[in-house]
Amino acid sequence: MSASRRLFLIKHGRPHVVPELPARQWALSDEGVRQSERLAQWFQAHLPTQVVSSLEPKARETGKVLASRLKLPFSPAPNLHEHQRENAPFFPDPAQFEAKVQEFFGEPNRLVFGEETADQAHSRFGQAVNKVMNEYLIDDVALVAHGTVIALLVSRANGLAPFPLWKALGFCGVVEVEWPSLKLVRVMERV
Repeated sequence: MSASRRLFLIKHGRPHVVPELPARQWALSDEGVRQSERLAQWFQAHLPTQVVSSLEPKARETGKVLASRLKLPFSPAPNLHEHQRENAPFFPDPAQFEAKVQEFFGEPNRLVFGEETADQAHSRFGQAVNKVMNEYLIDDVALVAHGTVIALLVSRANGLAPFPLWKALGFCGVVEVEWPSLKLVRVMERV
C-alpha cells in the first residue's frame, strides 16, 4: 500500500430540475450526461482505479457514465449524499439559494435550512469518505458526490473558505486531494 493516494471528489453532472421534487431525487439531464462523458475523457490522463458515488440519482448516473467509459469498477455508497435539505423550499432565484448556502457555511453549527447543520453534514460525509477509502485501500478513487459536502470537506482540511470553493465548483468539476491528508492538489472547476 502506498503512503499517499489520490482522491478525486467530483460534483455530479447537471440534473434535470423538477421543482416539485426534492433535489436528492433529481436525475441527470441530457447535458449532465454529456458533461459526464467529457469528464471521462479528462480522466483518461488521470486514471483512478475505482469509481464510487452517492446514492442520489444524479451522482449515481454520473458515476456510472464515468466508470463505463473508463472500464472501471463502480459502486454506490451510503452517506455521501448532499447536505440534507428535503424540507427546504425550491429557490427559483439562484441568488436566494446562494444566500442560503453562504449562511449555511457561515454559521456551521446552526440549522440554517434543511435537516442538518454544516457541521453535521461535514461529519457524516467525512466518515463516509473514510469508509470508502478504507474499503479500497490500494486504489485511487473517483468519488462522485455533491458540491456543498465536497466544499465542506476540502475547505476544512485546507484552511479555505467553503463558499468560494462551492461557488467555483461547476457541474462535473473535480477537486483532487492527496489521501489521507486531504491536501488540495488542484481544482478543475468544470469540464
